[in-house]
Amino acid sequence: NKHIGNIKLEPIDLKNKKATTGILIGDKNYWGGGLATEAIKLIINYAFKELGLRELNLGVLPAHRSAIRVYEKNGFKKDHIEKKSIKIGNKICDNLWMVLKNYNK
Repeated sequence: NKHIGNIKLEPIDLKNKKATTGILIGDKNYWGGGLATEAIKLIINYAFKELGLRELNLGVLPAHRSAIRVYEKNGFKKDHIEKKSIKIGNKICDNLWMVLKNYNK
């Protein structure tokens, strides 16, 4: 009964059966407890089984190794890096794009 973060599935491209997902666990007291792994697993299930999507993608900072591990545990693969494409504060950062394809569709 406590809001600790957000997860999204947007934009959703129903025509091409693709969507972008993202997660933020904002309450650091809940980091490292497996909640992000479980949340990603649930959103994958919803996207593929309920919405009939064939592909999910996401962007993550290459230095955010723990997030990358969460995504890889759930089947995401590294796809490509967009160099200097995100501004965080006063710093310009790369964005690592990862993809998960639903081969059952």
